[in-house]
Amino acid sequence: LSGSLAVAMVLRARAADAFVPACLVQMRSFGFKALVRIRERVVLRAINNEAKLKKEGISKYNKRWRSWAQNRVRQYRNATPTVLTSDTALMDGEYLSACVQKAAALRRHDVELWKGYANRTLEIGDDLTETQLGYILWGCGKSQYLDERFYRSLLPVIKNKLESMHSHGLMSVMWMMRRMQIQDREVCQR
Repeated sequence: LSGSLAVAMVLRARAADAFVPACLVQMRSFGFKALVRIRERVVLRAINNEAKLKKEGISKYNKRWRSWAQNRVRQYRNATPTVLTSDTALMDGEYLSACVQKAAALRRHDVELWKGYANRTLEIGDDLTETQLGYILWGCGKSQYLDERFYRSLLPVIKNKLESMHSHGLMSVMWMMRRMQIQDREVCQR
């Protein structure tokens, strides 16, 4: 009985829809025209409008974020003229930070080049300003330089300078730690 009752309900629903006028609707996404009932047309229009709204909203949000991030990076771009293959032993903090940032921005992945930058950074780590340290950390994160010894040796220097860092330096520290998957609770809580 329950099966025949269900069939009877479906037949009744079909009979009720048979008297609902149909209209010709062009299906934009499929490129053809079809005869669709009015109720279905409303549902299809709602689905299309929702999809359009989602698409516009997401692209608008992404454009806003991308624009902000690009302007932020441009604002803090180190414009010091550099030669990437210079002798690292002769580099001071400013020149080193400019070289690291330029190498990362140009996506130079020469391991020996990055080892030289890392060793020189550790040598003069205490003499680096907060801004220079931010540039170096951004560059290391951008290039994904994987040397755990370098990061572990640099963490005490970062902790000492954390209180006096500006927003861009702090952003560089957190971004680099996230990108390189370094977890240090003390740095994050400060």
